[in-house]
Amino acid sequence: MDHKCLNDKGSFKAWGVGLHYEFDASANIIDVHYARLSRPIIYIDTDDVDERMILDYVYMLERVSQLYALNFSNKTSVDITEILSLERLKPIIKQISHSALLGLYLSEHKFSSFNQSFNAEHTDHKLIIKKTRTSHQASPYYMACMKTNYGISIPQQQHKNLHIAIERLSSDISTTMITNQIIRSENDHLSASLKISSELFLLSMAIDPRLTPTRLMLSHCKQKQNRRRA
Repeated sequence: MDHKCLNDKGSFKAWGVGLHYEFDASANIIDVHYARLSRPIIYIDTDDVDERMILDYVYMLERVSQLYALNFSNKTSVDITEILSLERLKPIIKQISHSALLGLYLSEHKFSSFNQSFNAEHTDHKLIIKKTRTSHQASPYYMACMKTNYGISIPQQQHKNLHIAIERLSSDISTTMITNQIIRSENDHLSASLKISSELFLLSMAIDPRLTPTRLMLSHCKQKQNRRRA
């Protein structure tokens, strides 16, 4: 994603796939524009973002928007404006802005801010992600676990890579909650937990340094072509 500084206060413009971003340092907001129509969609307040990390936040916004586009299009597009109408973009980009903030917290290892923000949104669940080490381990590792207010705990996940620990926790949430909720017939709890699982999986991709949304799309398209030829 390219960007251009506008003044010495820190304002800048950035160009993504289908979306353009303009940060106004004086107002502390990011205007998100529909690129092809040159129309504003939504502005994002950046009061919760460290002023030194605004550009990183915009990069995360763009990355998460591409991951959303992959999800909505069955991995055939990374352009969210190709998938959704202008009317539907506003609420979706609002969701994306929150996911991007969580992704930024994780990528910057601000686990206290992440845990607080995430748990404030999901009040029946307590998620803990942190960096730790044990006496017999030379290197630190990342720990991720979740408990619920209705008596179900998800096994703790540990890994030297943060995105893998979160991805494994996401998978365990799905497996554990489906098994337990089918037995208990608590569909509301199941729905909420599966939503958390999906959100964590998206975040694990957002912070994975090896993953490129465009490469993921091209790989999926190539696999589809190979299946057709076979």
